[in-house]
Amino acid sequence: MSEDSYLRPDLDNLLEGFQIIDFDWKYLYLNNIAQIQSHLEKKELFGKRFDEVWHGIEETELYMLIKNCLENRTAHHLENEFIYPDKTIGWFDLSIQPVPEGVLILSVDITERKHVELELRDSESKFRKIYEEGPLGLAMVNKEFRFLAANNTFCKITGYTESELQKLTFKEITKDEDIEDNIMSITKLINGEIPVYKTEKRYIRKDGLIIWGALTVTSNYNQDGQLLYNLAIVEDITGRKQAEEDLRENRAYLNAALASMTDAVFISNLKGDFIEFNDAFATFHRFRSKEECSKTLSDYPDFLNVYLREGEIAPLDMWAVPRALRGEVATNEEYILQRKDTGEKWIGSYNFSPIRDQNGAIFGSVVVGRDVTETKLAEKALRESEEKFRLLLENLPLPVIYSNGEGVVVFRNDQFLKTFGYTETDIPTIKEWWEKAYPDPAYRKTVIESRAAAVSGADSVYSDLKGNEYRITCKNGTVLTVVISGIRIRGNLLATFYDITERKKLKK
Repeated sequence: MSEDSYLRPDLDNLLEGFQIIDFDWKYLYLNNIAQIQSHLEKKELFGKRFDEVWHGIEETELYMLIKNCLENRTAHHLENEFIYPDKTIGWFDLSIQPVPEGVLILSVDITERKHVELELRDSESKFRKIYEEGPLGLAMVNKEFRFLAANNTFCKITGYTESELQKLTFKEITKDEDIEDNIMSITKLINGEIPVYKTEKRYIRKDGLIIWGALTVTSNYNQDGQLLYNLAIVEDITGRKQAEEDLRENRAYLNAALASMTDAVFISNLKGDFIEFNDAFATFHRFRSKEECSKTLSDYPDFLNVYLREGEIAPLDMWAVPRALRGEVATNEEYILQRKDTGEKWIGSYNFSPIRDQNGAIFGSVVVGRDVTETKLAEKALRESEEKFRLLLENLPLPVIYSNGEGVVVFRNDQFLKTFGYTETDIPTIKEWWEKAYPDPAYRKTVIESRAAAVSGADSVYSDLKGNEYRITCKNGTVLTVVISGIRIRGNLLATFYDITERKKLKK
């Protein structure tokens, strides 16, 4: 048979490859499809030996089948993976038939189909791996809601074995309150009313414990549209639900604590926005309610002036929140605040610190503010009163000494020094006064007992002490006869001394 006899239009127009190899293994004919499948030109094939064109082909199953067909005139059929010289791969469905001239090979390119099959097998393998080893519980459920199959994770979540589950419906492991909604929604899913069903529900484990699961359900059908099964995908979210419940409880505690506090408390995020603050915050900043308060720190300079203790205006980055976000910690830090709309001023005392995560990174701040205006005014009035009191004592014509509850002498006027000669160094406490003013031990004991009786009989808050006559030895050795009286003021003792030495001499 000549080459031209094969080059008929019906062969060249075939969708299959068509090629003939003679008994010397030489190419006699290829149609257009076979030439395309070869990745070569026809002139590179005609008259060439099969094994010369395809080096190494002798080691393949294809070569052995062609050889068998040539020698034994036996037909063969196979799917063959063919590796081209450039290492690309093609798959062909081959039919090898004996013909008078040698061997006829019909070839159909099934490379695309093979790729799909490989991808499908790979996908099935991945699904099987996910099904068997994945972190999610997977279960197949029929239209009667009975379990058909379940993976290990689903079994661990519910506490049942797969065989135990196959005897149950999902209703039997679902908390009563969730069953009605589950059935209604899955029925809609089966009927095609919804594409997927998602919910969070409560499961009853085999041991009776109630757990939470995030459930996703999809329906799977055959080619005729009949339901095969519902695939339930379950994630155990019991820990998350418990954390959410704990968070709700903690927030309730926090809200109750914040509501009960008279100090302004505000918590910010890293940007300085207030994520939490109490009613006292609104009162502290002279708002009518929490709803009136801005939650953005950068808004506050629009209606509030803040001054440092020295009276200088404080830039925003020197306010409590930015300082805390920079990592500063402060206690009783005072600022003067003023509303721009009303002009009202008040003094705020602040405690603040950053909020850090477990790695030490700052992610927010907490600030507590207290209005100390009245306290500061009271302290100022007290200081003024104490100064007036000190001036009064300093200018009294009588010796005066003032000691606290621990017996430390905190004040003596000039007249005391002129009369007795004892300085602050000489008598830092009442103990030294007893020893120097009453050097005779026996007399000193009498004096101490007498003064103790007078003090114990007086009110501890504010009371006069009855005056008594004593002999006092001055620093220069002179002995004076003195009437000592005094006042007990909140545990402290103010003693006055009236010198009656000359009067006693005149009487004699």
